[in-house]
Amino acid sequence: MPSQNDWSEREKSLRQQFNELVPALEAWGATVDAALLDILARAGFDPHGLQMKPQYRVKAADSFVSKALYRAKSKDYQNPILDIKDKVATRLVVLTIDQLEQVGELLTAYPDWHAEIDRKFSNETELGPTSFGYQSLHVLVRQRQDPSKEANDLLSKIVCEVQVRTLLQHSYAEVSHGTVYKGSYKYEPDIQRKLARSMALIEAVDEYFQTMFSLINSQKLAASAFSKEMNARFAALWPSFDNQKVDASLFSFLFDTIYDPAVFDTQRIDTFVTQNERALKRVIQHDKSYISHQPIVIFVAYLLKNRPDMIHERWELDKSILEDIAKEMGISTEEYD
Repeated sequence: MPSQNDWSEREKSLRQQFNELVPALEAWGATVDAALLDILARAGFDPHGLQMKPQYRVKAADSFVSKALYRAKSKDYQNPILDIKDKVATRLVVLTIDQLEQVGELLTAYPDWHAEIDRKFSNETELGPTSFGYQSLHVLVRQRQDPSKEANDLLSKIVCEVQVRTLLQHSYAEVSHGTVYKGSYKYEPDIQRKLARSMALIEAVDEYFQTMFSLINSQKLAASAFSKEMNARFAALWPSFDNQKVDASLFSFLFDTIYDPAVFDTQRIDTFVTQNERALKRVIQHDKSYISHQPIVIFVAYLLKNRPDMIHERWELDKSILEDIAKEMGISTEEYD
């Protein structure tokens, strides 16, 4: 066991090594933050999905020394300057699990640095499938090695830990690490139990959010495809129509209220347009309704002809709009008045 003087000298040496490294850590942290935003932008990452922009922080010297020499896991650090990987760290907070996974893939594929997943964190679920605790993706990022030995010696010490969390995981981490694990409460069974239960709920909610956003994205894809179909057919009926005048808000509203994939069939709509071309042109050309000058009117007319019961049931605007379109189409609406 080292003497008190030896221990004091070791602590002093570690503190000095760390302080000398701080400028390089700060420079690398700033570089990583800028690179993260660039990586996401280039990949077309939804900016609304980023809940917290990266902001690096360098570990305080006292915190580094404490972790290196005075913690339960300190014995694992044979060379703390090399072994402690969070000397500088940053984080990305996203909204959903799939965004977290997407970011992880982008970071590990980025060619301008060397990145690896910290398995201590990523395999926690596999190691303890029946327990619920700290969940986060940790990516260790270091600069590409320089051919000179001197640079390699320095760069091997400069690792930035990028923590990628969902918003709920971040909330859990702030509570657990900032309040529970850094105090005496970590030895309280009841608090630990409630913390584990909260993590279980967070995992469930994250999964619910993921499912919900998958459904939303599926709906967006369906709406986009449907809009293109209607725009193309409308342009054929009215060649001078400017696509820039498509009312996206009106389309979105009517799509949500009257669209039904069960009654949308491209071939049947094409047949309908061919068989009713003159009537549809009359609908488009008359000025009784703003909707008549929008591509969605084709689907409205199609439903009036083929599923009048459904469109009358779902229609939330003035029914006189339907009556005007039906009249031009030669369709009787008396049955549904």
